[in-house]
Amino acid sequence: MASIVTARTDHGGETGSSTPVVRSLALGVLAENLNGVRKSHVLDLGPASGANVEFFGQAPCRLFIEDFYATLTTLASCEADRNATFDDILSSMSARWGEASFDVILCWDLLDYLSAAEIEKLSATIAESCNPGALLYALVSDVKQISDSPMQFRIVGPDRMSYGRDTPTTRMSPRYSPGYLMKLMPTFALHRSYMLSNGRQEHVFRYQ
Repeated sequence: MASIVTARTDHGGETGSSTPVVRSLALGVLAENLNGVRKSHVLDLGPASGANVEFFGQAPCRLFIEDFYATLTTLASCEADRNATFDDILSSMSARWGEASFDVILCWDLLDYLSAAEIEKLSATIAESCNPGALLYALVSDVKQISDSPMQFRIVGPDRMSYGRDTPTTRMSPRYSPGYLMKLMPTFALHRSYMLSNGRQEHVFRYQ
């Protein structure tokens, strides 16, 4: 059973039958990184989901849930406040983590909604709390337009996950390449990469 530290709560309902589902090859890779004798630590930067807690709770682990983007957009009242707010959130998260050393980090599609400078800051903060060989999971869009805000992803099987539908409003996708992301996250190297049927790529980076 996983113990949970959460900064925000998911107020949405569980996934319905009409929610799109895609096959994920990366989920098994992440699960393998938790099959150790010691208690693992998982950092989820998306909103809380009972399905995701259940998936990672199959291994003895402590799960930290931050809902990073919702916190950022709630606290940053305007674009001018975003830099200072971003730094404050990173500082608060580090304090909550304490002595935890992460084995798996779930970014979901968060990186598509951050600037290059923000990705650098976020990855540097995470790297300070990583075990050697920790895996960072990110979904990066390879299409021109993406939803105006991150989707919620729920794990519905060992190799399947559902995701929210696109919002009516969209934005241009940054279309970050794996090579560029590794420049922004120099302590992480690309470990695995898979193309999903919905135009997104699953990237698994390994902390080294």
